[in-house]
Amino acid sequence: MTTLTVTNPATGETISTVADTAPHEAAAQVDAAQAAFEQWRTSAPRHRAEVLMAAFHGMHAQAERLRDLIVAENGSRGPTRRRRSPMRQSSSAGTPKRLSGLPASTPKHPPGVRNVVTRHPVGVAVLITPWNFPAAMATRKIGPALAAGCSVLLKLSCRNSADRLRHR
Repeated sequence: MTTLTVTNPATGETISTVADTAPHEAAAQVDAAQAAFEQWRTSAPRHRAEVLMAAFHGMHAQAERLRDLIVAENGSRGPTRRRRSPMRQSSSAGTPKRLSGLPASTPKHPPGVRNVVTRHPVGVAVLITPWNFPAAMATRKIGPALAAGCSVLLKLSCRNSADRLRHR
């Protein structure tokens, strides 16, 4: 696997290196996510909620470090200043507890008929985020997918696709 160097656009300083998966390597990543899905999908909703809350608390504990990395990478500070994280909002951490069978009543059914809606994880969620606001965009996608019992493959966008193509 090759790597991609992440630099500070203002200084040219290297921030880090990250994996740069080539298209022929992507199949192995999908296979690994599918294997993880088979286990994650059967995890208890309460467990999924606890994992999401732990992720929220971990991000909160590292907020200054994450802010500094985001500012160095793309000059944006906005998303790290928000008080509510998508990992904690009801759309994520609270969701697993509400996903089991839910009564659904509709006026089309005769009295005494009760429908129950059951939700099931559908598989691997392949998520693509834009270069701007990387933390906010990723957590808005990752949280709900994990809450629903899906595994996740995240493809982060390069800050400058033209730069990436030049380095290949």
